[in-house]
Amino acid sequence: MYIFFFVLNYKELEVDSLDFLFGIAAKLLSYAAEILSLLFIFELVPEINGWDKYQVFFVYGLNLVGFDDDSFGEFATGIVILIYSWVKLKISPWYLPVALIAAVSGCFIYAGISILLSSFSFFTVGNADVANFTMQIKDIAKYPMTIYPKVLQFVFTFIFPVAFVAFLPMRMIMGDIGVFLIMLVPLVSGAFYWFSKKIWMLSLRHYGSSGS
Repeated sequence: MYIFFFVLNYKELEVDSLDFLFGIAAKLLSYAAEILSLLFIFELVPEINGWDKYQVFFVYGLNLVGFDDDSFGEFATGIVILIYSWVKLKISPWYLPVALIAAVSGCFIYAGISILLSSFSFFTVGNADVANFTMQIKDIAKYPMTIYPKVLQFVFTFIFPVAFVAFLPMRMIMGDIGVFLIMLVPLVSGAFYWFSKKIWMLSLRHYGSSGS
């Protein structure tokens, strides 16, 4: 079914190639504005809570690198920023598997968040903008978790584990925590995705059609 819907969605994107290209361009412009804002901030201060410009860019870029068939602009932006910050930080190529594991795991974490939040739709009458809320969580994860209050750090580490997408892998690469802990990243992402699907299936029992 996943393959079927992927092909179906890709064909939908091909219907209007111009709209597809405009969508990519809009994404690129949006992220360009965010990057310019970050550059402006780092012109005023050398670091944010112990994180320098290139470390923040690394977390930002890695968080964008994932697989979403209708977000090619986001993927391309993430790759460019990640390579740029990787070179500037002089990170060893031996850490490439860490980045790959984090990128793949991030796909499952964000898919799990979307599924989990969508489950609440079975208990509400009105339409909830779940997709937008998922993107807001992703926006928070673009930056190091330590810049947020302790409560948010807890929420985005143990409830919505977006800290495992880029923040914790970056800390492993920096040597703040043992790199062997990268094994936790796919385990947490897999467990969270499995849990989200279970909640979805349980919530499905409460579904009622509009005619019922």
